[in-house]
Amino acid sequence: MKFSTILTFSALSVATTNAVDYDAAYIYSGCTLENGAFPEYATNADCQTNFGSDCEYGDGWYCNDGTDVSTIDSKDFDDSAIHSGCDTGVHFSLSYSKWYCKDDGPEGDVDSNSFIAKGCNDPDFPKYAKNADCQTDWGKDCVFGDGWYCSDGTTDVSNYDYTYDFDDSFIHSNCSNDCDTDGKCVYWRDDLVAWICNDSHL
Repeated sequence: MKFSTILTFSALSVATTNAVDYDAAYIYSGCTLENGAFPEYATNADCQTNFGSDCEYGDGWYCNDGTDVSTIDSKDFDDSAIHSGCDTGVHFSLSYSKWYCKDDGPEGDVDSNSFIAKGCNDPDFPKYAKNADCQTDWGKDCVFGDGWYCSDGTTDVSNYDYTYDFDDSFIHSNCSNDCDTDGKCVYWRDDLVAWICNDSHL
Protein backbone atom coordinates (compact mmCIF):
# COMPACT_ATOMS: atom_id res chain seq x y z
CA MET A 1 0.00 0.00 0.00
CA LYS A 2 1.48 3.31 -1.04
CA PHE A 3 2.07 5.88 1.67
CA SER A 4 1.38 9.23 0.07
CA THR A 5 0.66 11.74 2.84
CA ILE A 6 3.48 13.92 4.21
CA LEU A 7 4.43 13.17 7.81
CA THR A 8 7.18 14.64 9.97
CA PHE A 9 9.02 12.29 12.32
CA SER A 10 11.58 12.94 15.06
CA ALA A 11 13.70 10.53 17.07
CA LEU A 12 11.82 8.58 19.72
CA SER A 13 12.19 5.01 20.90
CA VAL A 14 8.88 3.16 20.99
CA ALA A 15 7.93 -0.42 21.70
CA THR A 16 6.85 -2.48 18.70
CA THR A 17 5.18 -5.83 18.32
CA ASN A 18 7.79 -8.50 19.00
CA ALA A 19 6.19 -11.29 17.00
CA VAL A 20 8.09 -11.76 13.76
CA ASP A 21 4.85 -12.28 11.84
CA TYR A 22 3.54 -8.80 12.64
CA ASP A 23 4.46 -5.40 11.24
CA ALA A 24 5.64 -2.52 13.38
CA ALA A 25 2.91 0.06 13.91
CA TYR A 26 2.98 3.66 15.17
CA ILE A 27 -0.73 4.50 14.92
CA TYR A 28 -1.74 7.12 17.43
CA SER A 29 -5.06 6.88 19.27
CA GLY A 30 -7.58 9.02 17.42
CA CYS A 31 -6.58 7.99 13.90
CA THR A 32 -10.14 7.26 12.77
CA LEU A 33 -12.34 7.59 9.73
CA GLU A 34 -14.56 9.90 11.77
CA ASN A 35 -11.62 12.31 11.71
CA GLY A 36 -11.00 11.67 8.01
CA ALA A 37 -7.90 9.53 8.59
CA PHE A 38 -6.81 5.91 8.50
CA PRO A 39 -3.54 3.95 8.86
CA GLU A 40 -1.33 3.19 5.87
CA TYR A 41 1.92 1.27 5.55
CA ALA A 42 5.07 3.33 4.87
CA THR A 43 8.45 1.97 3.83
CA ASN A 44 11.74 3.80 4.10
CA ALA A 45 11.56 4.23 0.32
CA ASP A 46 8.21 6.05 0.73
CA CYS A 47 9.70 8.35 3.35
CA GLN A 48 12.76 8.95 1.18
CA THR A 49 10.46 10.01 -1.65
CA ASN A 50 8.33 12.26 0.55
CA PHE A 51 10.87 13.64 3.02
CA GLY A 52 14.34 12.87 1.67
CA SER A 53 15.18 10.60 4.61
CA ASP A 54 14.23 7.24 6.08
CA CYS A 55 11.11 6.91 8.22
CA GLU A 56 12.09 7.82 11.76
CA TYR A 57 10.94 4.45 13.11
CA GLY A 58 11.59 2.50 9.92
CA ASP A 59 9.00 0.63 7.89
CA GLY A 60 5.63 0.41 9.59
CA TRP A 61 2.01 1.52 9.85
CA TYR A 62 1.33 5.22 10.47
CA CYS A 63 -1.76 7.41 10.43
CA ASN A 64 -2.05 9.13 7.04
CA ASP A 65 -3.27 12.50 8.37
CA GLY A 66 0.15 14.13 8.60
CA THR A 67 0.36 14.13 12.40
CA ASP A 68 3.90 14.56 13.73
CA VAL A 69 4.24 11.37 15.76
CA SER A 70 7.38 12.66 17.48
CA THR A 71 5.07 14.72 19.70
CA ILE A 72 3.11 11.65 20.82
CA ASP A 73 4.11 9.54 23.81
CA SER A 74 4.69 5.89 22.92
CA LYS A 75 1.95 4.81 25.36
CA ASP A 76 -0.54 6.73 23.21
CA PHE A 77 0.04 4.52 20.18
CA ASP A 78 -2.74 2.01 19.57
CA ASP A 79 -2.06 -1.67 20.05
CA SER A 80 -1.85 -3.64 16.81
CA ALA A 81 -1.55 -7.14 15.40
CA ILE A 82 -1.20 -6.42 11.68
CA HIS A 83 0.38 -9.41 10.00
CA SER A 84 3.19 -8.96 7.50
CA GLY A 85 2.11 -8.78 3.87
CA CYS A 86 -1.24 -7.15 4.69
CA ASP A 87 -2.45 -5.61 1.42
CA THR A 88 -6.16 -5.25 2.19
CA GLY A 89 -5.93 -2.29 4.55
CA VAL A 90 -6.65 -2.48 8.27
CA HIS A 91 -9.59 -2.22 10.65
CA PHE A 92 -9.92 -1.54 14.36
CA SER A 93 -11.52 -3.97 16.79
CA LEU A 94 -13.28 -2.02 19.53
CA SER A 95 -13.77 -5.23 21.51
CA TYR A 96 -9.99 -5.74 21.73
CA SER A 97 -8.85 -2.12 21.15
CA LYS A 98 -6.43 -3.27 18.48
CA TRP A 99 -5.71 -2.82 14.76
CA TYR A 100 -5.82 -5.90 12.52
CA CYS A 101 -5.38 -6.53 8.83
CA LYS A 102 -8.81 -6.64 7.15
CA ASP A 103 -8.38 -10.37 6.54
CA ASP A 104 -7.76 -10.99 10.24
CA GLY A 105 -9.34 -10.27 13.61
CA PRO A 106 -9.50 -11.31 17.26
CA GLU A 107 -11.38 -14.50 16.32
CA GLY A 108 -8.99 -15.43 13.51
CA ASP A 109 -9.40 -15.24 9.74
CA VAL A 110 -11.81 -12.61 8.41
CA ASP A 111 -13.34 -12.51 4.93
CA SER A 112 -11.81 -9.34 3.51
CA ASN A 113 -14.22 -9.46 0.55
CA SER A 114 -16.73 -7.36 2.44
CA PHE A 115 -18.35 -4.60 0.38
CA ILE A 116 -21.30 -3.65 2.57
CA ALA A 117 -22.52 -0.14 1.78
CA LYS A 118 -23.27 2.09 4.74
CA GLY A 119 -26.98 2.31 5.55
CA CYS A 120 -27.75 -1.36 4.88
CA ASN A 121 -30.77 -1.53 7.20
CA ASP A 122 -33.90 -3.66 7.58
CA PRO A 123 -35.54 -5.04 5.56
CA ASP A 124 -32.22 -5.28 3.69
CA PHE A 125 -29.18 -7.04 5.14
CA PRO A 126 -25.68 -8.14 4.10
CA LYS A 127 -25.43 -11.45 2.30
CA TYR A 128 -22.68 -13.33 0.51
CA ALA A 129 -23.04 -13.18 -3.26
CA LYS A 130 -21.22 -14.83 -6.14
CA ASN A 131 -21.35 -13.45 -9.67
CA ALA A 132 -24.10 -15.94 -10.51
CA ASP A 133 -26.17 -14.58 -7.59
CA CYS A 134 -25.65 -10.98 -8.71
CA GLN A 135 -26.65 -11.91 -12.25
CA THR A 136 -29.83 -13.56 -10.97
CA ASP A 137 -30.76 -10.84 -8.48
CA TRP A 138 -29.54 -7.70 -10.24
CA GLY A 139 -28.80 -8.68 -13.85
CA LYS A 140 -25.06 -8.00 -13.69
CA ASP A 141 -21.85 -9.31 -12.16
CA CYS A 142 -20.95 -8.38 -8.60
CA VAL A 143 -19.01 -5.10 -8.72
CA PHE A 144 -15.97 -6.43 -6.83
CA GLY A 145 -16.50 -10.12 -7.50
CA ASP A 146 -17.62 -12.64 -4.89
CA GLY A 147 -18.17 -11.13 -1.46
CA TRP A 148 -20.56 -9.64 1.09
CA TYR A 149 -22.96 -7.00 -0.26
CA CYS A 150 -26.15 -5.35 0.95
CA SER A 151 -29.17 -7.24 -0.35
CA ASP A 152 -30.87 -4.07 -1.64
CA GLY A 153 -29.00 -4.25 -4.96
CA THR A 154 -29.71 -0.58 -5.60
CA THR A 155 -26.61 1.07 -4.15
CA ASP A 156 -23.95 1.55 -6.82
CA VAL A 157 -20.66 0.80 -5.06
CA SER A 158 -18.50 0.80 -8.19
CA ASN A 159 -16.87 4.10 -7.22
CA TYR A 160 -16.44 3.24 -3.55
CA ASP A 161 -12.97 3.20 -2.03
CA TYR A 162 -12.36 -0.16 -0.35
CA THR A 163 -10.27 1.45 2.37
CA TYR A 164 -12.95 3.58 3.98
CA ASP A 165 -16.29 3.74 2.11
CA PHE A 166 -17.72 0.42 3.32
CA ASP A 167 -18.97 -0.63 6.75
CA ASP A 168 -16.40 -2.35 8.91
CA SER A 169 -16.85 -6.08 9.46
CA PHE A 170 -15.34 -9.08 11.23
CA ILE A 171 -17.04 -11.80 9.18
CA HIS A 172 -15.23 -15.14 9.25
CA SER A 173 -15.07 -17.47 6.25
CA ASN A 174 -17.65 -19.98 7.57
CA CYS A 175 -20.21 -17.35 8.49
CA SER A 176 -22.77 -18.66 5.98
CA ASN A 177 -23.03 -21.90 7.98
CA ASP A 178 -24.99 -20.19 10.76
CA CYS A 179 -27.91 -18.23 9.31
CA ASP A 180 -31.42 -17.61 10.60
CA THR A 181 -34.64 -18.57 8.82
CA ASP A 182 -34.60 -15.31 6.84
CA GLY A 183 -31.14 -16.08 5.49
CA LYS A 184 -29.42 -13.50 7.67
CA CYS A 185 -25.94 -14.72 8.64
CA VAL A 186 -24.56 -11.49 10.13
CA TYR A 187 -25.80 -8.69 12.34
CA TRP A 188 -24.74 -5.15 13.20
CA ARG A 189 -23.17 -4.34 16.57
CA ASP A 190 -23.46 -0.67 17.49
CA ASP A 191 -20.86 -1.04 20.24
CA LEU A 192 -18.33 -2.53 17.79
CA VAL A 193 -19.41 -0.35 14.84
CA ALA A 194 -19.11 -3.44 12.67
CA TRP A 195 -20.90 -6.43 11.14
CA ILE A 196 -20.19 -9.77 12.78
CA CYS A 197 -21.37 -13.36 12.26
CA ASN A 198 -24.35 -14.73 14.15
CA ASP A 199 -22.05 -17.17 15.95
CA SER A 200 -19.41 -14.58 16.85
CA HIS A 201 -18.16 -14.40 20.44
CA LEU A 202 -16.91 -10.82 20.20
